Amino acid sequence: MANTGRTVIIVAALFIVLGIAMPFSFAAAIIADGFWTFNENMLSDLGVSYNQTSAYIFNFTCVFSGILIALLGLWKTLASSNLDRKTGIPFMISGLFLCGVGIFNESYQIHAYVATAYFVMLSVTIFMTLVSDVSKRKKVTVAATVLAITIVLLSVPEFNKSGIEVIGSMCACAWLIIQGISMVVNRE
Repeated sequence: MANTGRTVIIVAALFIVLGIAMPFSFAAAIIADGFWTFNENMLSDLGVSYNQTSAYIFNFTCVFSGILIALLGLWKTLASSNLDRKTGIPFMISGLFLCGVGIFNESYQIHAYVATAYFVMLSVTIFMTLVSDVSKRKKVTVAATVLAITIVLLSVPEFNKSGIEVIGSMCACAWLIIQGISMVVNRE
């Protein structure tokens, strides 16, 4: 698969748009819900909100973003080289699990397993990408990724799992933006 400059720009733009759009969509679902509280409610609580608009926004965001992440993971698997190619597989799988979060909301018993699998696969992707970025001496990308990981780790003693989930999700969105910018700057 040819990795043309135009293709890289389009893929990078998708990384950046996803990283920006997901937090805004979650914020819209939170506002529509009206009762969701940071560090008390899990993000997935929005998927079963009494407010149907909130539930639709959250579930649609998870499904649509999951599809895009799976496609970006497939692109990385087909168009990248070496370790970057290998990072595409867990990224693609994490996208499929994110779709599952939106499809199998909290009213399904399987939801907690699907949500956990999403975060585990995304974490694997982020750590594998970090190793790849270190080997390529991408200092800014490495520093930004380490900062995002550090923020999540520092939140552990201060917040319960619902707060950590939100902080981790926002750091993951920042990581998507960082990866998109890196793709443009480095023309991977």
